[in-house]
Amino acid sequence: MGNHPDPVWSAADTKKIDRIDIYVKKSCGFSLIRSASHWNVLIPGWKVSPFADSKKVKNILELLSTGRPLHYVGRIRKSELSKYGLDQPRIEIVTGGGQVLDIKIGKAVHSGEGYYAVNSLNKDQLFLLGKNFSSLYSETPNSFFDLHLVRGSTEDVRSVGMNIGETFSWKISRDNKSSDFKFQFPASFSEDVKVSSSESDLLLHSLIETGAKLLVQNSTGKIESLLLSVDVGFKDNTVQTVQVFRTDNEKNPFIANSTAQYGNFVLDKGHVDQLKKTAFDMRKRNILSIETGKVGSMIIEQGNQTFKAYKSDGVWKSPAQDKKLLGIDMSLWRLNELEFEAESVKSLGEEARHVMTWKIMNRSGEELAKVEFLSDPGLPEGQCWLSVGNGTVYYPVTNKLLEDLQGQIPLRK
Repeated sequence: MGNHPDPVWSAADTKKIDRIDIYVKKSCGFSLIRSASHWNVLIPGWKVSPFADSKKVKNILELLSTGRPLHYVGRIRKSELSKYGLDQPRIEIVTGGGQVLDIKIGKAVHSGEGYYAVNSLNKDQLFLLGKNFSSLYSETPNSFFDLHLVRGSTEDVRSVGMNIGETFSWKISRDNKSSDFKFQFPASFSEDVKVSSSESDLLLHSLIETGAKLLVQNSTGKIESLLLSVDVGFKDNTVQTVQVFRTDNEKNPFIANSTAQYGNFVLDKGHVDQLKKTAFDMRKRNILSIETGKVGSMIIEQGNQTFKAYKSDGVWKSPAQDKKLLGIDMSLWRLNELEFEAESVKSLGEEARHVMTWKIMNRSGEELAKVEFLSDPGLPEGQCWLSVGNGTVYYPVTNKLLEDLQGQIPLRK
């Protein structure tokens, strides 16, 4: 008699599967249920069935349809199930719909390379599955929830409106032909007030790309206050709303609900901080925009001292010392990136003191910008005033750039 080939692990026809039941160590488990356009997570005791993460479901379906065992072990009798941990399997996956499939995953082999498993489509046959089969399945359904506050694509967003507490704070929008947002509210903002692209990108990422900490059926505690409410409008004219609340739960004080999901999201403080943006936060607050490639020389004046530098062949030098200077290009870049920390003022108090003047010229010696730094004990710690040009407007900024300049040039502070 010739040798018979080993049985082949039977793959599932995922197009026929509309339900996946997952049991971990004989627990009641949970189910993934297919609907017309999405999957939901069904949990015993829950009154709602949250939307499932489509990527996680896709991973399971691909594994059921294309996953292969490490190798075939041999035939197994019912009396041997306990030997391989299959009488009380570590994980059991049962599918329903057009194709019923029952996979039981038991003990790990001593080498740790995989787990013993049986498949109802391969009756009485024992296989060794790789760790990829068990790594997708969690002991809780939380890893299968869609934890994104808003469902959709950032490219499809056409408007965002923010309420801080009960007060309408701001609204930005864009048309189908532009990727840039414009302020629609507050009305006091002129057309010159631009939306910060970095802030709008970060906010959309926090809403659409960043997942919540977890999802719970009910609030984690007594709701104390509404922190914010944000409406996100899409190009198909649908609007999704997210509300964030503070509760009296010390461990998980922040929860959110969303029209895009059932249940309540639990958020960490960092996530809430990324969402809570005022109209001021959303403004483009850069003060200067210098074409750094055109800069050829600079003069810095501090007290009764004057420092000059020029750029030659891409290198900054001091004519007095003919010494290579490091960090000047970085300081110019930081000047362009510098943002005011609060609204500007047109006059300063008596305690304000001039600290430094920075003149920036092109290669022909023509002035591109004149910047003045001033100290003021009335400002928050770590800030100074900055004025541009004729000094009729003063902006509160971080003093980090001033400190960097003082460290880069040979002047006494």
